[in-house]
Amino acid sequence: MASTKVKLRPDKKGRANELAIYVQVCINGKVKLYPTGQKSKVELWDAKTQKIKKSPGDNNHVKLNMIIDKKHQQIKDIIIDETLKGNELSFDTLSKLLQADKVEELGFDYWFAKFYESQNLEFRNSTLKHYKVMKNQILNFCKRKDFQLSEIDYDFYNRFKNWLITEKLQSNSTVNKRLKTLKTFLKFCGNHGAFDVSKLASFQMLTEKPATKIALTEDELMSIYKYDFGGNARLNRVRDLFSFCCFTGLRESDVQNLKPANIQGDFLKLNIIKTSMDNGIPLNQHAKAILNKYENSLPRLSQQRLNMGIKEIGKIVGLDQEQVVVRFQGGKRIEEVVPRYELLSSHVGRRTFITISIAKGIPIPLIQSITGHKDLKSFQKYIKMNDQAKLDAMKLW
Repeated sequence: MASTKVKLRPDKKGRANELAIYVQVCINGKVKLYPTGQKSKVELWDAKTQKIKKSPGDNNHVKLNMIIDKKHQQIKDIIIDETLKGNELSFDTLSKLLQADKVEELGFDYWFAKFYESQNLEFRNSTLKHYKVMKNQILNFCKRKDFQLSEIDYDFYNRFKNWLITEKLQSNSTVNKRLKTLKTFLKFCGNHGAFDVSKLASFQMLTEKPATKIALTEDELMSIYKYDFGGNARLNRVRDLFSFCCFTGLRESDVQNLKPANIQGDFLKLNIIKTSMDNGIPLNQHAKAILNKYENSLPRLSQQRLNMGIKEIGKIVGLDQEQVVVRFQGGKRIEEVVPRYELLSSHVGRRTFITISIAKGIPIPLIQSITGHKDLKSFQKYIKMNDQAKLDAMKLW
């Protein structure tokens, strides 16, 4: 008769000083370990009850123990069933029967639907869109409508990563976004006992190097803001929305979500969508003029239409200076020469606000309080000093 026991595996330590939890099966004096997909710190593991103990301020142990118990019971049920049938049990038989259960329960499509449903309650549409893109690219890579989660291993992960680079020609930063989303999904599956999360330790991201990003000079910004597109109402709306981003430092999502109630005197009072933090944004004369033009109800455009329109107005205004763009695909450095307007997007507005504000001598802590950046490291990514500022600085020599 086979025996089972749930235990920690000392040689499978994770980054958080946690040990992997396995079901130990003993058949005729031989032992094999089957992963539960869960981990526990040594001090939180109760070897007597074979369960995770409650940690202060955290009730997650209840859910994790249910997942572990389910895996343990699955193995015990197979052992009992085979014994009652009079079959001689072996590790090969046990592994095949466990895999047969997975085929019935753990399809990628099934678990992604569960994952998406759980995230739909917490995240906004732009984040959910990244999840759908990841799903479609995984299925495109596999050339199948569905597959088993057990197939996702070190080899699968690296082949998918290389496929994104060589077939989809994606930059390192874009590839890492897909891989990060995949890991988030697999951790969700692991929390439900559907994936062995110990595999994730070997799933490496690509090395990211700074990509080419731009910010407008004050002259470039004002040339857009003051340009009259005549009777083209669409381009006039694009100009005003983009200019408003530049004058306030707000993200496009927050600008599109503004309501008259957010406008309180010389300030915008709003809850930032990305961070869910309350903030007060002071309004300069140009931002006020745009709000007055639309009677405090700014026009709305989809992000895609807005970004396409921003490139269009940049071309019309004459932002056609050639610019060398550097990006990386794996270890390959790629340089392209594009007109400056091709690099424009709504997010350039936020970077422009920060860069011009610094050039005007506004203290960095004050700018951070307006943009909502909590730390200097993330803030510095937005700083793009223009050539004139650098030239003026060198004249001090």
